[in-house]
Amino acid sequence: MGMCFNADSNLVIVNRITPPTKLTVAVIDSGNYVKDSVLVDFANLTYQPQYIKADKAGNIFFLDANRDDGNFYRITPDLNIETIYFATTGEFNDPRGLSINSNNEVFVVNNIMANQDYLKYGYISEYKLNDTHNAFLNSHPYFISSFPNGVIDLEFSKSGDLYITTHSTLAKVKFDSLGYVSSLDMNFAKFPVDSSITNFICGIGIDNDDNVYVSEVSTNETTGGKIYEVDSLGNVELFASGLNAPRDIVFDSKNRMYVSDYGASKIYQIQKATTTGVKDGYALKSLRVFPNPTSNSFSVEVNNELNTTGKNLKINLYDMTGKKILNAPMQSSNTNIDISNFKNGIYLYRITDGEEIMAQGKMIKK
Repeated sequence: MGMCFNADSNLVIVNRITPPTKLTVAVIDSGNYVKDSVLVDFANLTYQPQYIKADKAGNIFFLDANRDDGNFYRITPDLNIETIYFATTGEFNDPRGLSINSNNEVFVVNNIMANQDYLKYGYISEYKLNDTHNAFLNSHPYFISSFPNGVIDLEFSKSGDLYITTHSTLAKVKFDSLGYVSSLDMNFAKFPVDSSITNFICGIGIDNDDNVYVSEVSTNETTGGKIYEVDSLGNVELFASGLNAPRDIVFDSKNRMYVSDYGASKIYQIQKATTTGVKDGYALKSLRVFPNPTSNSFSVEVNNELNTTGKNLKINLYDMTGKKILNAPMQSSNTNIDISNFKNGIYLYRITDGEEIMAQGKMIKK
């Protein structure tokens, strides 16, 4: 369910599909799975992690979800489990996501605060890690306590803003130079989520370019899970669909997206449309893909500069799980690609010259 990358750039995964919970590390090489092994088996332990977060030193932090009371833990690089904060009665109530900012402050989501009438739903606590990685409560422990719905996950952007998921919205918090909240937008982004409890907004992932992605979980439809992309103004665009229960989203150093699908018991790597890695010297103005969106086919048109740079130009098309579904050679400066038999949705096109990526982007089939 929960995921993070450790100091060795390997993917650490919380496996809660089949009890007992295990913490597994998967070795990823250039985006490809190599092997995995169990780091920690929680079979004989009373606490069970759900969301996890790693710092730059390789410590992994977690809380015990689905409990009224619990403590704050870390797993050291040599795999010792330490209690770094002893909670008081009622302090943690179904804690879920956590995130660490640049000041070594940990922000923790509490899904519900039932023992205080004025905090009936979600709230967020703020803790400070000292040099020995012990945590202590900051002076404003419940610094956000007015969420109308339960809160699940939160993530800091590179610019220092904090994003928080509720049932059907994404909240955005900005801080001033002293670390105090300067603005709070509870409805920064709204999602077309079914009002019933069967679908809800869940995980947050922020890539290396500060683009925000949010997952929608479906509990009654095996292909109802989705991922949305949210721009800087709060506009929402469907990024991927056909998932089941995508809980967590993380990115590696090369901006590859990894999604944990709790319902399907799988980790997906999803190809993200980006110009990163485009071969030097070939501007995107040298290539035109049209029409986009399309219902039947699209054309790839290149000028002579790009078309004569190699003898092995190909058009590759991927679905949003990263599966290559088309590979066609470019035999002229204007090549037409028929996708009339493909399902409606968002695809990634990629133009390659041998192993070099010349250009890539999104293609929408409607």
